[in-house]
Formats: sequence, structure tokens, C-alpha cells
Amino acid sequence: MCINMECFGYRRNVPRTIAFSIVGVLTLGFLFLVFRWKPNWEIKLMYERCSLAEADVLLVRDVHQRWHTAPVRNEPIELPSEKRRRREDYCINGSPSVKVTVENSDVGEKVEFVPNDMTSDRNKNFKVIEQGLEENVPCADFYRTFTGFSEKEQQQRRQIYGRNEIFVELKTIPVLIFQEALNPFYVFQIYSVCLWIFGYNYIIFSVAIVVMSLISIMATVYNTRKQATTLRKMVRSEGKVRVLRAKDNVDDDSVFELIRETDLVPGDVIQLPLRGSQMSCDAVLISGNCIVNESMLTGESVPITKTPLPNPPIPLDSPPMMFNPENHKRHTLFCGTQVIQSRRIGKKSVLAVVIRTAMFGFVYVITIKILHKATVKDIILKALDVFTIAVSPALPAALTIGMVFAQQRLRKRNIYCISPQRINVSGMLDLICFDKYPYIWSIYRWNGHLSFFDGHRRRNSWGPAGSTNVPVNQMESEGATESERTGFSHFMPTIVMDTSNGNNNDSPRKGMMPVLPAHQIGVIRQFTFSSNLKRMSVITQTLGSNTFDVFVKGAPEIVASLCLEESIPDNFNDALKEHTMNGLRVLAMAWKPLAQNVTYEQAQGLERNDIECDLQLLGLLIMQNTLKPETPPVIEELNNANIRTVMVTGDNILTAIHVARQCGMIGPSELVVEVNVTPPSRDNKTKVTYTLNDVVNACSRQPSPSHEFSSKNQEEVALTLEDFHGNSDGSTYHFALDGKTFLALQEYTPHLIPKIAVKATIFARMSPDQKAQLVEVFQDMEYYVGMCGDGANDCGALKRAHAGISLSEAEASVASPFTSRTQNVECVSRLIKEGRAALVASFGVFKYMALYSMIQFTSVIIMNTIDSFPSDFMFMYWDIAITTIVALLVARNHAYPSIVAKKPLTSLMDPALLFSVLTNTVLQFGVQIAGYFLLTMQPWFTPLVKDRDDISNSYCYEATSIFFLSSFQYIIVAFLFSKGPPFRKPIYTNVLFFVSLVLLTIYTVSMMFFPIQAVNNYGELMELETYYYFVILGLAVVHFALALLLEVCYLADQCSPWFRSVTLYNCAGVLERACGKPL
Repeated sequence: MCINMECFGYRRNVPRTIAFSIVGVLTLGFLFLVFRWKPNWEIKLMYERCSLAEADVLLVRDVHQRWHTAPVRNEPIELPSEKRRRREDYCINGSPSVKVTVENSDVGEKVEFVPNDMTSDRNKNFKVIEQGLEENVPCADFYRTFTGFSEKEQQQRRQIYGRNEIFVELKTIPVLIFQEALNPFYVFQIYSVCLWIFGYNYIIFSVAIVVMSLISIMATVYNTRKQATTLRKMVRSEGKVRVLRAKDNVDDDSVFELIRETDLVPGDVIQLPLRGSQMSCDAVLISGNCIVNESMLTGESVPITKTPLPNPPIPLDSPPMMFNPENHKRHTLFCGTQVIQSRRIGKKSVLAVVIRTAMFGFVYVITIKILHKATVKDIILKALDVFTIAVSPALPAALTIGMVFAQQRLRKRNIYCISPQRINVSGMLDLICFDKYPYIWSIYRWNGHLSFFDGHRRRNSWGPAGSTNVPVNQMESEGATESERTGFSHFMPTIVMDTSNGNNNDSPRKGMMPVLPAHQIGVIRQFTFSSNLKRMSVITQTLGSNTFDVFVKGAPEIVASLCLEESIPDNFNDALKEHTMNGLRVLAMAWKPLAQNVTYEQAQGLERNDIECDLQLLGLLIMQNTLKPETPPVIEELNNANIRTVMVTGDNILTAIHVARQCGMIGPSELVVEVNVTPPSRDNKTKVTYTLNDVVNACSRQPSPSHEFSSKNQEEVALTLEDFHGNSDGSTYHFALDGKTFLALQEYTPHLIPKIAVKATIFARMSPDQKAQLVEVFQDMEYYVGMCGDGANDCGALKRAHAGISLSEAEASVASPFTSRTQNVECVSRLIKEGRAALVASFGVFKYMALYSMIQFTSVIIMNTIDSFPSDFMFMYWDIAITTIVALLVARNHAYPSIVAKKPLTSLMDPALLFSVLTNTVLQFGVQIAGYFLLTMQPWFTPLVKDRDDISNSYCYEATSIFFLSSFQYIIVAFLFSKGPPFRKPIYTNVLFFVSLVLLTIYTVSMMFFPIQAVNNYGELMELETYYYFVILGLAVVHFALALLLEVCYLADQCSPWFRSVTLYNCAGVLERACGKPL
């Protein structure tokens, strides 16, 4: 397997190493910190390029453009038997293979690979040392080659693949604290604190900042340690497993050896206990059946049955069937899943072959100070301090607090998130893909009859028959033979009993013979449902019969294609269309008897293709769908919000259309156009056909003739699509297509896919891979795509979507970022609302932090102009009392109860957001400048007389006036940027935040009009004339009014074009809307 990585070889350059080490010491270790943050810089500066064979360290750049460094550890390896036939893939210029390991401890990644050219200093292509047998291994090898290893062979394989364990390093708390403290933000905080303590003697403010930083560090360390401990407990394995060590007789216990799970290697044959176990590796089942719970991986809580890997006979001139993890996942037991029960076939043990183990894998300030003839120390301190203003101490909390509150609210709604960053993304969604079952519909209910075909006539008969599946272990009794226990002469993994005439559900007591009903069917072998084949089948034997039967169920059109033509009635297609157009779930059933000379052992070895042919069509199993009451309101809400809803299902296309109409995806008067593709032939080109579906609710129309066009003529394509746009009655249309058509479009006319997808609402008979490909198509069209489905069939689509929601009983799964335990589509609406609320809160915090920096920067610049500086108390009030409270409480607004058509901002470079930040920056600067000049015009004002022994010179009229005015500005922007409707509830519903702003405003006003001498002395605040306090309040009110005009009037209308071309006419328009009348 090739991977796309770039690898560069470097060897240590001693003179460079010495030189940069000296520089690191002279910079008091700062250079070493930079090297920690940018390891590729260290390699490039202290090492020199060389060939990979001579390298001491490798610099690797992965597909995500991330840099990794790895000391070279060359290990000669002896290839295992299954790889020796491909030795050229692992040899380098004929020399023995070497293994290179690249580790990234920060993200827990480890990649082992073999470069294909060790003589070059750069390499782009590598052969990854496959972590098992997941590729290029014939299925037959699992039965012939892997029959047990000796201890020596196992040791050789362990050298290649490593131990079967995931090592999670549990670092000590002091180490975690030290590493977290080296984060660039906290390094900056250390620099700021040192400057404030030693430069300005701001002891209390510095202590407060240190305490806040320590709390933040300890919270991060606690979460990191807790997650590492939890993960270590999850992946730590101390169990033992029975491994095959010989191949003489697999039924003899002497051939099995009990070893630790960590000693397993790919190729080991393990024996699975009958009463279930936890899988510690990936393994392919080669004998017996297993019932497995894969909810941890897929989010699907319904157990599934695993069957042995197929091993059909292959002609000599044909290539062998190769094992494929995706195609053969129904035969694979995955690491971490729970095997609920294992079932033997006869007396043969339940065996599996291990395929993969767990180890895989400043100019203005300086100029002013020089003009004022300040000392060099004063210039340096004031210049350095300007940098500390740009970053608030509350920045880490502010950047994440919105997602934290949203995640808590989602959890209360039984929606769990394993990727909090996706919460903000979910607020951008503008297209949602739904799997029809079971999230739009209730569980299918048998509507009370079967449709059986008798010759060419259809008749309805029989009500629901009572039956139950009884696992064999419920019928075991000590000392009883197979015939005595079950009535069958051979082992039956599952027995179906008819309970219509009595209650046989009670399990027999131990030692008691069960009362066997007269009519029983034993299931000998099961071929599980495949989304690609769209069917499943079983081989059965009826109690008292010596022959075997095959039963098949699946998609009607697929099953019919496997049946004898004479068994299919003339009205088959009409009956199928009638039921599907009414929204009924329809499955076809077929049957055939096996030859009388087929034995039990031969039946076990039959392949799927051998039995799923020449069938007799029995009839249609019809199940009624009941629309969930929560579905229509949610779909209507999404439609009203201009969020596209798309159905992606494996069902029949007519059933899907009916469902879409009932739930509101397609309006009653809207057209549905089915798309079909005829592949090219020798005489004809690819033909795309559009057919108007003739089932329209609440509207009577005659079917329109089909429209055809050649894929070669793109102008005709546009014309044909345009035919469906302008209907005489103003209705719109929706495209509907199935998986076969989607595949043909991808292969023959890929340029049409975006044109069709933009109006397509129904995608039926879609396989799991096609669902994931469809999500990518929408993403390429610049949609933010959400996917709602189950974690099994929709796993790929859930992961590909911007926000995937897996509906499962499990609290979390790796199938998707979000898991909802509420089994209906209400979770989609709730997630979008919370996502929008979190997104708006994040942008609001960003804007506040930007204005916080600019307000404080303006204040400091004005004070520096007169050789003054804010006091310790002023910084405490601005940064701790105001900004920290805002950062912690601003995101507590709950989401707005409805989804509106207006979309929230999605980019920091959006013109509206930039306009808001820019205009508010200019506004606050103008207000502070106006306040300063108004102060200097007062008759009682006396300029600052600088005290050279006091570096801050905070006790002056200018500093006091600017302190009060900027305090009001912080409160104003916090109020304005905490937006409410239409994405969040009003600000007053966030009680703590609203009350905090009110109290801060009251306290700031009280400090002006009701000064406390002790506070004034500590804060170095001068008492101003009372009337001037009203001037400061007036300036604050003017600031609030102008900022409110900008935020409410301008941004509410989203007049971003006006930002791009400001004109007098547009300015007048804004004022007209603000005043409510023409100017």
C-alpha cells in the first residue's frame, strides 16, 4: 500500500548544533521553545540534508502538510510467508528491507514504512508495512496457509507487526503541567507577568493573572490525565486467548495453547468461546457463526450475525478471490466489538484468523518616548507592554466556552458529541441527507397479509403467523444427544418454531427435555444481507424431512431476476408498483429445494452463487409504514429555513417518492422527474432520459412525454432541464434517481451530476459507498452537508458529512461526530439550532476580544502620549472584573426556538463582520479622543506633572477620565456583541450575564458619583468635577447609540454590498430605516 508522504533525510551538523545551542542559551532558552513549537525548524537549522541511508533523523510531511520528526531506527526484517511472494515491494535495490518508524506523540500517531530509494535525500513514495492481512491475501489462504504458528514464527511476526496492544503513555501530573505551561499562550502570559511585576510592580494584578492561568492549566491537565486514564483502561488488555499451534486435529484440545492477547500476531488462528468475548484484534471468521454487537464502531445497537469467509473453488486459469476488508466485513470480527454468542457448526470449534492487531496503527510608542526624552529603560518597558495588550488572559476560555455550553445543552437532549469542533460547523448546514428508515418512518409493521402468487393470479391469504427464533444454547441439556435436544439429527445454529398454536417461548429448565412443537425449521446456514447484493438467504431443514430448502428475501427486482421466468406472474410489476407507490415496504420471497443427494456437510460448503439461482418466486411480503409524528414539522421547519432536505435510501424509488411527499420534502403540487441512464453501446451513445412521475397528490396532471438527449450535446442538456422549470401553474420539480443511475452518471456523464444534484431530492437503492460519494458531490457544490442515518449502512456518509448524526442507543460511537439516542429527526433541528447559537457566540466573542484589544490599546496609547500608564487596579478592573466575566458567561444564551431562513456568518473575513469590527474600532477611538480633548478644555484641568520615580504616573485627571470612559466601552461592546434573535434567545434570558453587565454598570457609575476614598487611593483615581462625570456618561450613551445603530440597523439588513461601495445614497437609506421616515 502506497502513501503520499514526503520524507527528507538529515544528519547532524556539529558546527551548526554548537552555534544554535549557544544562541539558545543567550536567548534564555527561547530558541529551544521555538524549536519545540516548530520541530522542522530545528532539523533544518541544526542538521544537513543527506541520503536516507545516511540519515540520523527523518523529516516527514504528511498529506495534511504536518511535519513529523523521527530518529532513524533501521531494523533488518525477515518477511513473513505471505509477503515473500511480494518481496520486491519490500526490498530496496536488492538489499534487505529496513523498517522506519515515524511517531507523533502529540496526536498518538505511529506509521511504519519502507522507503523505496534509500540513496536519495528525498522520497515521496513508501510501502507501508501493512499492519496485518487486510490486503492482497487470497481468501483461500485463510483456510490453507494459516493453520497455526510455532513460537519462533510468532516471534518473527511480532518483530514486523509489533505487540497486540495500544500503548497509552500515562504522563505524571508535573510533566503534564510543565508541557502545558510551554504552550505559546502561557509562555506569553509568563512574559507579561514578568514585565508587570519587574517593570511596573503590579503585584496584585500579576497574581490574579497567574491564578487564572494556573486554574486554566490545571483544568486542561485534569482533562488530559482523565482522558488518558480512561483510554488506557479501554485499550488495555490483560485477557488470554486460545491459539492453534498445530494442524493435526483442530478438535483436539491439545493443539490449542492459552496465550496472552498481547502476544497475538496476524495469521494466528484463535478459538472463540461459545458464550462470547471482547475482541482485542481484527479477525476473519473461518468456522462457525457469531452474533456481534458493533455499537462502539457503528452506533447501531442491533446485533448482527457474522458468518465464515467464503472460499469458492477457483478455476486454474482465473485469479484467486482476494480478501477485502470492506467487501468482507460481514465475515470480519473487529477489534473492540463484543461477541455476544458464538455458534459451532457441528462439533467444529468456532475459529477465526487474526488479520490485524492493535499496533498500527511598536514604533509609535518608541517615537513618543524619544521625543519626551525618556530613559532607555522606560522606552523598552513601554514598548514591550504594548504587546501584552493584544491578548486577554481570558482568551483560552473565551475561544471554547460557546462549544462547551452547546455540548452540555445537547447532552441534555440525548445528543452526544465526540468532536466539539463540529458543533459550530453544524450551524452552517444548508443541506440535510436523511436515510428513510427508521428515522422518518416508524418501525415497519406487517399490514396483515402476504401477497402470494399462484400461477398468474394473485391472492391474499393468511394473517401473521406466530413464530420465534430459539438459539440452540437455550435447548441444551446435559447428556442429551443432538436428536434428543432438538429433534434434528444435525447441529442447527438457529431453530424457528411455530408458536401460533401454543406458547413455546419458555426456556426449558436445566436437565429437562424441551417440549418440541410439531412444526420446526432449522437454519443450517445463513448468507447475511448485503447492501450491494440487496438480498439475504438461508439454507434450512424442516423437522422430519431429509432434504434441504433455500429461502431468499430481498429487493423485489433483484429476487425476481434470480427466479425462473415461469414462476413470475404477468402482474408482478403492476403489483409491485401499486404497493410501492402507496408507500408500502415490499420484499420479495423465493424458494427452491436442494437436490435430495445433498448432505449436511455439503450444504455447509455451498457457495452463495450456487444456491441463489433458479428460484421459485413465492410472493411479496408487504409492510406498512407509519409516518412518525415528529417528522413533518421538522421537515417543514427546515424547508422554511431554506435548508435543503434530501432522501438517501436503499428502498425502492417509488416508495421513496411516496415517503418524500408525505413528510413534506416534495410539495403536493410539485413535479417529480425520474432520471435514467442508458449506457453506451456499439451503435448508440449514452442516453439520459427524464420521465415525469405520474403520481401527484392534490393535483391532477397528464404524464408528460419523456425527454431524451445525447450526453455529448451539453447545450441540449441545459435546454432539456429547462423544460421542467417554467411550468404553467408555477410548480417546481424534483429529480429522483436510483443507485444504478447514479453509478452510470459517474461513469459516463460526470459533468451532469452537479446539474442533476442541484434539483435532486430522491436517491433510492443507494449502496453505503454511493451515499458517501453523494455527500462528496454536494460538498463539491459548496454545500455544508449534514447526514442523519444509522451507524451501520451509513457509516461512510456520516463520516464524510460536515455533521453526521447517528441515531443509536449508544451514547457515543466512532461512526459519526454526533450520536442521538432519540430515534427521530428532531435531533437534526436541535443540532442546527445549537450549532447556530454556538457559531454566533463564537463570532461575538471574537469581535469582543478584538474590540477589547483596540479599546485598551487606545487607552494605553493616549496615556503614553502624556507619560502616564494605567494603574494595577485599572488593569484588574478591565481584565478580571469585566472581560473575564464576559468570556465565561456570554455563551450561556440558549438557542432560538426556531430555525430562520437567515444564515449566520460563516467566515471571519465576511464583509459584514469586518465592517462591524472596523467601524466599532473607529467609534471607540473617536469617543476616547473626544473625551481626552473635552477634559483638557475644562477650567479646573491641570496637566500631568511627571514623577520620574513613578513609572506609571497613573494619578492624574487624564488616566481617571480614560479609565471610566473605557470601562463603559467594554460593557457596551459586551452587550452589543451578545446577539440574541434570530439565532439565540434574547440577552435578558441569559440571567447571569445580563445581571453581571447591570451590576458592572452600576458599580462603575457608583465609583464616579459615590467615590470611596480607599478604592480611589488604591486605584490611583482622582476625583473629577461632578458635572464632568455626566459628560463621561453622555459620551458613553453616544457611543452606545451609534454602535447600536451600526449593529442593529446595518447588520440586521446584511448590507454587505454597501460596505464594498459606500455611497451617500446608501448612507441616507440607513438613516431612513433608523428614523422610520424619509429624510
